[in-house]
Amino acid sequence: MGLYIFSCKNCGHTDEEMMSYEEIDAFLNSMSCSCGGELTRDISIPRLSLQSQDNQCVHNSNGYYSQAFGRYFKNQMHMYDWAERNGYVRVTEEQADAAIYGQADALTAQDKIAQDWTDNLKQSGGDKVQAAIKTFVPKNLQ
Repeated sequence: MGLYIFSCKNCGHTDEEMMSYEEIDAFLNSMSCSCGGELTRDISIPRLSLQSQDNQCVHNSNGYYSQAFGRYFKNQMHMYDWAERNGYVRVTEEQADAAIYGQADALTAQDKIAQDWTDNLKQSGGDKVQAAIKTFVPKNLQ
């Protein structure tokens, strides 16, 4: 992983990103400046990294590395801006829990349908048509 500096050809805005050398071309092809200008990679000298690490990120002399996104940012605000531009949404713990429980309920419902199918297939002696009728057709239409 290296720290690379990119600048906009139009407005001159510079940005630092930490990525592997192989990711540079893909980054330049997929990203553009906020003004819509094309980004170019600048030549930079290596920097000393003095790190302190917590659960979610690494703070060092070069800025902020988010382990959640696997990217380097100038600071947390830059990370939040990037996340918002790329479709990520900040949610509260309650919202996250509600989404997880909703997914669990949907999976439980799918499991019940699969179990009903298995039971009906056994009861019908392996006849898939009869098992499908019992499983998927409402009782009043059978």
